[in-house]
Amino acid sequence: MKRRYIRDLYDLDEEQTVSRKKRDKACPVSSLGRQQPLQVLESLIKLWPMHDLRYENSDIPGCYSTDIELMQDLVSGMELRILRRDLSTGTLECSAEFQSNLAEYERYNLVVQKHNDDWEKQGRPESIFDPVHGEVHKIKEKRVDPALITSSYNPQPKSAYSKPTGSLSKSRPTMKRTGYIRIVYKLTHGTREFQLSYVAYDSSDRVIYYNQQVHTDLAYLVRRSVQELWGNPLENGKDGRYLEGIPMLIQGRKLKICKRDNARPGWLTESTTFKTSNPGLLVATAHQSTLSTMDPIVRFFVPIGLVLGMIGWSLYNLTQTFTYGMDVKGPYVLGMLLLVGGLLAARKIAQHLQRKVSEIDATKRFI
Repeated sequence: MKRRYIRDLYDLDEEQTVSRKKRDKACPVSSLGRQQPLQVLESLIKLWPMHDLRYENSDIPGCYSTDIELMQDLVSGMELRILRRDLSTGTLECSAEFQSNLAEYERYNLVVQKHNDDWEKQGRPESIFDPVHGEVHKIKEKRVDPALITSSYNPQPKSAYSKPTGSLSKSRPTMKRTGYIRIVYKLTHGTREFQLSYVAYDSSDRVIYYNQQVHTDLAYLVRRSVQELWGNPLENGKDGRYLEGIPMLIQGRKLKICKRDNARPGWLTESTTFKTSNPGLLVATAHQSTLSTMDPIVRFFVPIGLVLGMIGWSLYNLTQTFTYGMDVKGPYVLGMLLLVGGLLAARKIAQHLQRKVSEIDATKRFI
């Protein structure tokens, strides 16, 4: 990280503030002039990040997010990509892309953290002395910058990274994304009003949300669509897991709102497939519950049983030695090695179960 990073970050924040002001400016039909309506729609959509309006929004003060770190990281790396524009029909097709190599970032940052901690403990040395040949070598890698999750909605200045000097800093991973949600917008307008319809599809082309609204302000319609698609409709207070609205959308759990409150766009055909059932999610949830049940057994009860087994085995061998004068050294050592091995195996299994539960929890959000 370069010295000018904080200054660049402030400059970037000012640019983001200007963008935030643009998205709140009213956009009536009369303001279009010679602008192509679809291009105006695209520019307005790109001004909004794909999450609940209350999440880290300075325009809505007092809201506090309790979202888990995984969701915060996923949102930080989300990007909107335009797939298709059809000016003749007023159709805009977009893809919401999520970071696909988040685990790679996490592994790299753990290695970087250990490297930096070791360097700090050694007193931040600039060079190292070779005790064999008496030479002094300059350290190539001192403090290494962690990999930051960025997007157009969560940008970082170039000064966030220092010039790579060693193998660790040069191996920093780069962002990779995969599209999980496809959104199709259709825009028409008269002399005073806009009509905006939008339909969201999952990766299997099943409908997961739809609505059609009429209003005099296109900026209002876009803002509303952002909250409907990405927001958490179950959170009513000033704090909560606002980002959980994203997995709710992907899992098709918002379709009941569509059926209750929303107008169905006329261009949705009768043959359209809706995500009314989600067997994959049920299987993943059952698998996660099974592993979660096994975790405390392996983590606590098995080790307690093995420790009690060690105590019992030691008492048994002491009895055999002092009562009967038997030489139990070989069997005793073998038994203790087996019990200690069981403890180590239980610890490894518990760690594996914990990782699998976390992996399934992350996977469920995209099913």
